[in-house]
Amino acid sequence: MLRCTIELIPSGVEANARPLGIVEIANTGGDMELGDYTVTLKKTPPWKGALKSVWKKGKLTVGYEDEEVIVGGLEGFHRQKRGPYDLLFCALIACGLDSRNKAVRISEPELPPLTPHTAWLVLLGAVHTDELTEELVASWTDEQREVAVAWASAAICEASDNIVDDMPPKPDFLPADRPFQMQPLTMKSSA
Repeated sequence: MLRCTIELIPSGVEANARPLGIVEIANTGGDMELGDYTVTLKKTPPWKGALKSVWKKGKLTVGYEDEEVIVGGLEGFHRQKRGPYDLLFCALIACGLDSRNKAVRISEPELPPLTPHTAWLVLLGAVHTDELTEELVASWTDEQREVAVAWASAAICEASDNIVDDMPPKPDFLPADRPFQMQPLTMKSSA
């Protein structure tokens, strides 16, 4: 079982910390790759033993909610591809917190524009040919650069043994891979 406790730490003084909420996530099945979980979100004190207290009352049923607790469920959570923060995020959604917060707008960081030079540098890590030049990348539309960089980023991640869920196809406007031609090494003598 995993337990996530939310604490208020007034003025950053640990000695004054007090719990505000708790989420307990119990493994209820699955296999080594995909897991199933039951989630208990406790809304009021006492904070410890939320899952056990709901189970003792016979209320450990997905969708159950009262003034003290919400019970949710997850099926098919990918244990190898996702970590504990993903599990917590999915657990909160399973308890319906996403539908309670529809009006909240989450701001996304504003990224600088994708310049031809930046796009070219990213593509160099994924396209292996001397035909890929900065001038070629500068001749593409902004949309082509974005598509090419998205593909290259995914290709670089996959080459680094990171799992890419939806690998986009290689754009047809990119030059074909061709190994660089190695030039013979010549040594100059100092004599």
